[in-house]
Amino acid sequence: MPAPILVTGYSRPDLFGNLLNQISGLGVNKYIFVDGVATEAEQEKKDLNNKCRKIAFEFSEKNPNTHCFLPESNLGLSRGVTSAIDWAFSKEESLIILEDDLKLHRDALKVGSHFLDYYKDVKEIGSISLYRPTVLDNSAASRGRELYSPFSTSWGWATWSNRWEKFRREVFTENSAIRAREFFRIGGLAGLARWSGVVNALKRGELDSWAYPWMFTHFFEHWVTVVPKINLIENLGFGELASHTKIGASNMLSNQEYLFENLAPISLTKSAEKEILLTSYGVFPYINRVKNRLIGSD
Repeated sequence: MPAPILVTGYSRPDLFGNLLNQISGLGVNKYIFVDGVATEAEQEKKDLNNKCRKIAFEFSEKNPNTHCFLPESNLGLSRGVTSAIDWAFSKEESLIILEDDLKLHRDALKVGSHFLDYYKDVKEIGSISLYRPTVLDNSAASRGRELYSPFSTSWGWATWSNRWEKFRREVFTENSAIRAREFFRIGGLAGLARWSGVVNALKRGELDSWAYPWMFTHFFEHWVTVVPKINLIENLGFGELASHTKIGASNMLSNQEYLFENLAPISLTKSAEKEILLTSYGVFPYINRVKNRLIGSD
């Protein structure tokens, strides 16, 4: 049986309903969060979000063991998601956490649940990812293998209450020397510059994100994320209604069955780590920045 599931939704009723259909009928505790709408939001967004709340209510009536958290006021992305996770973890020891715009591989929940059980007492594991970026299959060494990654993910993932309780919600209050050391460890000078910029944007209120503080918590705790050997999540939510993913595309779902034989994850290769730093987080090799300053970019 799958682990308990938390679904977070906001203003995308078609995608939200599609995801709920994928978990309908499962005999597990299901937690649904739909944030309230900001008072200044356009009427169209308010109508869309009211449809989401109606879908959540109707789903809870048809599916036993479903619990809804539907605040009247708008909590915002960071406060909303973290409040939803806090709420669900007040009742559960582990969770699979899904955004409203995801399409699930047929084995996604099975894999997440299996890894939650398998790694629950392994203190170095901070979370489980259900998403596998395409870049990780560029190397023959990592293709078709589970991996340990220093980067957490935020689309389809899972963790435990005793990890979540260590979440650094305000990373700008961390000891600056420790923060600099860990930021340098993940990305060198370029990483230190990039991550410090994110912290400053969070502090100034220019960036509304829970995912960056959660990833930084992995850095500070020296946790890794377990990445599956095939991609189990496809993000369908790229577009204007998305909070952040307005352009781009996610990796496609694998059509393979997930087999658990020979479970022996390896760490990301240095080349894969550099590629993720570059393509996912905009961490450019520092030597490139120096060259651009000295001779200019093409």
